[in-house]
Amino acid sequence: MMHGWFHGPGGGHDFWWVGGLFSLLLTVAIVLGVVVVVRELRHRHPGSMLPPPPPPPPVSPAIHELDMRYARGEIDREEYLQRRADLAGGQGPLPPGGAPPPPG
Repeated sequence: MMHGWFHGPGGGHDFWWVGGLFSLLLTVAIVLGVVVVVRELRHRHPGSMLPPPPPPPPVSPAIHELDMRYARGEIDREEYLQRRADLAGGQGPLPPGGAPPPPG
């Protein structure tokens, strides 16, 4: 009787572990592949998939110049706030950044 590579004296059950090893390696490869994909997606989109916040409203050149003069100490706080209010159209002082205060 001939005994081939996979058919030993035990009737073909000598290499049963090869199938188990292959299944284990395949499972490990799939898990590692999922981990790599998830890490790559998180790297590209940190946090959540929300769109970026809108850009701040543009600041007029006059307000920018006023901010710079105040930062350099050329005018005091009271004059700064009054001029900002004047530039905003008499709506009262604007907060830093040039955005008008919320209504209400």
